[in-house]
Amino acid sequence: MATFYDLSQTMQILFMTAQFIALCMGVYMVPMVLAKQKKLPKYLVILGTVICLVMLGIFSSNIRVQKTGISLPETTKWFSQQPVLFAASLLLLILAYMTYLLVGEYRRRKATITRFSIKEGLDSLSSGLCFCEPNGRVILVNSCMNDLCHKLTGQDLQNADVFWQQLQNGQVNGDAVCLSGEGLPSFQLPDGTVWSFAWEKLEGIFQLTAADITQIHTLTSKLEQENKQLAVLNKRLRDYGENADGLTRARERLDIKTKVHGTLGQALLATRRYLQNEDVAPDEAMDLWKSSIALLHKEAMQEKTQPIQSLKKAAAATGVTLELRGEIPEETKVRQLFLQAAAESLTNAISHAKAKTLYVEFTEDPYAYSVSIYNDGLLPTGPVREGGGLSALRKKVEGIGGQMGIKSVPQFILTVTIGKGGNRNA
Repeated sequence: MATFYDLSQTMQILFMTAQFIALCMGVYMVPMVLAKQKKLPKYLVILGTVICLVMLGIFSSNIRVQKTGISLPETTKWFSQQPVLFAASLLLLILAYMTYLLVGEYRRRKATITRFSIKEGLDSLSSGLCFCEPNGRVILVNSCMNDLCHKLTGQDLQNADVFWQQLQNGQVNGDAVCLSGEGLPSFQLPDGTVWSFAWEKLEGIFQLTAADITQIHTLTSKLEQENKQLAVLNKRLRDYGENADGLTRARERLDIKTKVHGTLGQALLATRRYLQNEDVAPDEAMDLWKSSIALLHKEAMQEKTQPIQSLKKAAAATGVTLELRGEIPEETKVRQLFLQAAAESLTNAISHAKAKTLYVEFTEDPYAYSVSIYNDGLLPTGPVREGGGLSALRKKVEGIGGQMGIKSVPQFILTVTIGKGGNRNA
């Protein structure tokens, strides 16, 4: 049988390397088996480690003897002369057993919670966490909290109580921005993230936590900005409401002025014709004066007759023949504006053109209603300038999206056009 001396130098080195690996495994396994394993594994690991150490010492001595020629003790020499197969088998057995124990320990650690697994789990959290004693001495801290402490103070977390006091007082690096101090202090780091800290007392210990509230802070800032915009918009709406009330009152006053202008003009013309002994009934002139006085006192009652009848009555009172052509629109606002335009034209036709007949033509197409008003009186000597009545009429027409036009050549023609439905501007 071959002995260790019979092996080549390369094989001797490989054999001793295997022994050294087994020795290292034994040294690593001894503390572990002494703490957790039963008695038999403890003894076997210690025995295997000692055997590997002895074999490594004996065989390394043999290599030294071969180089220097120094004699060995008889016991060491006898062991070296034994078949190398015996030593190799013993070495393989020791390696196999230690490998078995290492695999079992690895599986046990994967299946059970250990101190290391707890620390590893805490380090994997995206939030900062620290447990400390009442005096601030750190018991357990994860890497996130440590990083936050370093970014805010420039130091590692040594005393949690001191760190908490710094947070509440806002004593942080200049690169970090303190968003809130006492209570739940929050800070914005240079990378743009926002962190909120909390301090809580547990059973005999204290807990310091840090939460990433970047998204909440962003949404809150956006909401505050939108609230400011809404406040501005609300102010504009209030101002608009006040202006709308004023505009409504102004329109009401304008309507009254327009009606007064028209009825007074008609009453004056009827009175003049009556005083000139023309064929005018005195009751008709008196009715016009009564209506004008009622408007001046804001006590005008709604006429029982239709507006078109009122227009015909006013024309008859002033001695003007009213010629209506086409169909008057049924839509109330359009109808009222067209009749107001006719009433204003009646007053102007008598006072300026000395007309005897007033022509009112209503037309309609798929998109709009129109009215054209002219008379048989004197032709204009120049461009017609809008007075108070025509100016008031134009504002009312344009107020509902309509258009008003005045033509002076060759005769005076007043046209009003108002769109239908969706074709009318708000």
